[in-house]
Amino acid sequence: QFKLAVIAIVSVWALSSCQEHIEEGARFTFVGKTIATYLEADEEQYSSFVDILTRGECLGLMKAYGQYTCFAPTNKAVESFLKEQYEIYTTSIAKGDTIDTGVYSTNLEDLSKAKCIEIARNHILPKMYLGVDLIGNQIPDANMNDRNLTLEFDTIDGKSVAKINSTAPVLYEEEVENGVVHTISGVLNPSTLGISAQIKEYDYFSIFYEALEKTGYDRQMV
Repeated sequence: QFKLAVIAIVSVWALSSCQEHIEEGARFTFVGKTIATYLEADEEQYSSFVDILTRGECLGLMKAYGQYTCFAPTNKAVESFLKEQYEIYTTSIAKGDTIDTGVYSTNLEDLSKAKCIEIARNHILPKMYLGVDLIGNQIPDANMNDRNLTLEFDTIDGKSVAKINSTAPVLYEEEVENGVVHTISGVLNPSTLGISAQIKEYDYFSIFYEALEKTGYDRQMV
């Protein structure tokens, strides 16, 4: 019972934050690969995401005891994401209506620590979901940024393929000692805006948003 209590305490601690430097007592010896070692072993595929996890203080968590789901974007996916987000940012400046994507360069090394933390936590769920568990239109548990990820399904080469947040198809999965890695061909970027801010983003809700402002509900729907 004492051993179970120790494991429970470690698990609660691990879920409370996403820290790179974890206590020695939270480290376990695995016979096989952890999520972290699986990703680190394939630099050609995952080196960019490993860098984000490291600077986002989440790589240590991916070495710890637990059952996690990690959606791991490929290097190509990260490269495309940086180019896309930087273009959105620079184009919006040119139009005089700045959209702050948090990406101010196409170079991975220029990502801020805060942005790395956000991206890293977007891709980790504190519960294990294998491919057969990805059903319906939303993953039940939120990611570590407390955002829910949506599900869609496409048929590719006669096989049903899960697509996360409409933009990131799951290429394949690998079950490891502390969870599962789903390799995806896109970077997950769920909105961090509240409900009222989301409504404000769309012109066709302008009258409704004006009503929210006048009644004060915009300040309650954060």
